[in-house]
Amino acid sequence: MKIETTALEVNPLPGYSEAASLMGVRVLPSGELVVGSIFGSPMLRKVDWREGATPTKIEDLRLEAELGDGVVGVLGSFRLSERGDLDLVALHEGSLPRWLRKIFGKDFSGRRGPELVSHLSSQGSAMGAQTSHLQWKDGKFSVRRFKEPGITHDLQFLGDYVFAMFPGALAREPYLHLQPEKRETLRSDLVGNRALHRSEDGTFWMLASNGRISRFQYTENKAKPTPLKFPGFEASPVFALSASSKTDGWLYGVGGDERTLFRLRRNPISFEEELQVIWNSDRPITALVAVDRLESPKLLVALEGAQFVAFALVRPEDEELLPPIPSPEKLARVEGVSRVSSLTFDPASGITWGVEGDFGSASSQPAKKSRAILRITEI
Repeated sequence: MKIETTALEVNPLPGYSEAASLMGVRVLPSGELVVGSIFGSPMLRKVDWREGATPTKIEDLRLEAELGDGVVGVLGSFRLSERGDLDLVALHEGSLPRWLRKIFGKDFSGRRGPELVSHLSSQGSAMGAQTSHLQWKDGKFSVRRFKEPGITHDLQFLGDYVFAMFPGALAREPYLHLQPEKRETLRSDLVGNRALHRSEDGTFWMLASNGRISRFQYTENKAKPTPLKFPGFEASPVFALSASSKTDGWLYGVGGDERTLFRLRRNPISFEEELQVIWNSDRPITALVAVDRLESPKLLVALEGAQFVAFALVRPEDEELLPPIPSPEKLARVEGVSRVSSLTFDPASGITWGVEGDFGSASSQPAKKSRAILRITEI
């Protein structure tokens, strides 16, 4: 495994207990990277690291200037459309002064780690946390919703619609209409979904409050329940990480205990929902990505402490049958990196990129003022 790292400076926001972290990374059609930060600035940067051992150019995209005072960083999304537009969710403080937010229990400046994430997920009014929905396209920001009350964990612009994952609901709204009455709630009994989990066949998968997994497709009017039980629900009802594979068609996910790796799909022949637990890790899983190369495709998994393992991705000979469970291949540990928070694969270059961050983790390190970008060229 060949990994190169370079440090990207992050300046912690004053007045917050949570550490400054790199939250996400995505490769633009140009081959440049867009990297987002939370509780640190600059909050969104374009990095050119296509050649050489270190980046040749780092450009501040000035997200703070676009969204104004009170923005604390990029919370989620980092999805790239076919046109090269980048979908983003930005986190803001509440609209009231901080001293009033503290009186009403809505201030999150003094919280950190899992307590902070839980507090943000419970917000639902303008007094508490707010989120903006936006795109970065053609070198400019397009803000769709500005400081919407409560938390939006993830956002995706798909065709004529925009899909959003809220703490307890999946919603869809027409791209060209912003009226509140145009927003449809596709499932309202959800819990702990920190992202939109979507497999290659277009199916959204989500965790419901009864511990079962629901599914939804673009053209349906409501998300439908399935008999599948979410692994690790008893430990924690949180579905945070997933990666879809073009090679085998499965969506790979991490259970509520942060250690169970599983995969699920809707069988392309029988149309039954299927789930396989494929591995139980001895330490928390922090990121994963499907490296769908033509030769030797693999699922790359990052563990707490920046240790990597990989699983072979195999296209099944008979799609109707459950494939054999792959074995883990232990890879390198990245020295000097505490926690890999995000991974993305660029099929054009064959390079996998990652960033370091501790947002929401019990091992958060407030004093750390630089975070690493990882360039993985061999697995």
